[in-house]
Amino acid sequence: MMTRPQPKGWCPSTLQPMESGDGLIVRIKPPFSMLTSSQAQIISQLATRYGNGFIDFTSRANLQIRGVTTQHLLPLVTELQQADLASTDTGRDKLNLILAPFTEPDTIGWHCAKLLYEAADTLPDLPAKFGFAIDCGAVRTLTTASADIRCESDDTGRLIIRCDGCQTGFYSSLVHFMDDIRAVLDWYLSQSDTQSRYPRMAQILKDYELPQIWQGQQANTAIEKLAIGSVSGKQVIAVPYGQSDAQALALLARHTTTIHVTTDNRLIVDDYPKDDHSFITSADDRRFNIRACPGLPSCQSGIIETRKIAQKVAEMPDLPADKTFHISGCAKGCAAPRPHDFCVTGAGSDYAIIENGCAWDSPSITSLSLDELLNHLKQG
Repeated sequence: MMTRPQPKGWCPSTLQPMESGDGLIVRIKPPFSMLTSSQAQIISQLATRYGNGFIDFTSRANLQIRGVTTQHLLPLVTELQQADLASTDTGRDKLNLILAPFTEPDTIGWHCAKLLYEAADTLPDLPAKFGFAIDCGAVRTLTTASADIRCESDDTGRLIIRCDGCQTGFYSSLVHFMDDIRAVLDWYLSQSDTQSRYPRMAQILKDYELPQIWQGQQANTAIEKLAIGSVSGKQVIAVPYGQSDAQALALLARHTTTIHVTTDNRLIVDDYPKDDHSFITSADDRRFNIRACPGLPSCQSGIIETRKIAQKVAEMPDLPADKTFHISGCAKGCAAPRPHDFCVTGAGSDYAIIENGCAWDSPSITSLSLDELLNHLKQG
């Protein structure tokens, strides 16, 4: 296994967009991971008016408007702020926070998120990718989500703070929650040259031992991946390859009162348009097991047209239903940091396959034409 290349650029936000191959990327971080129908329709309108009409849904439960020009940036940001979809505070703008699905108001998880939002502008300066996962339900659903500090609960519902990279955490309470969070952050930042050498918590724990006072308490053992379909009276759907066009989002918004944005490109809605196939509504959908980053021409690092290839793979009649696929525009593997049965990379008209690995691993097969690639994937 090879070492993963370091990502270029930074994690964009609303106040700090990032240049890509199709213009500026403006990231929206919905408060409490939730959009109202009105807010979703506003995002659709803004993506059409100021972007290229496409919206990314990221692995961290955020949305991105793509293709924004510099002259359109200010009016876009202003309208996002007016719709309560962006903050004027830099701390709140930088905060990375994922709230577990089905977290109800006035629960311990909701209050943890609220405390972090309220304190965001007073938190220390953290690396751009550093973030929090609030996963305090009876069943944990964010264990594979990208996060550095995990707020969970034990089997009795008592709050636990756990550092990513450590199997156990420590007890906290809403009264002491922010003091405990700040203590962990102070320890993390006190290590030598933390931000350049250790941009993530799990990385620093490979070289430094976490104080024992922050270990020993086991979070609840019930872990579940959010399934596609009807769950708790709601509908769980997914965004194919992590990107939707603005019209599809607007149509979806007219069928639901809220949209909970969560990991793995999943959305939780009241209902969806049954005659529209813009979203994945069944695990039998061939697009369900395929991950793809933006690739060419959207991403400056991309070297293949990932989503065109992903669609060709999905249209294969003999695609193995029990296999997972990752179409990666480059060796960084942003869309899928974990191994898949087949990972496709390449350059120009030549493609490579990495079996049971990630985009940065050594290829199993190289120099394939598109037809040869599809034929090999079909054989499984």
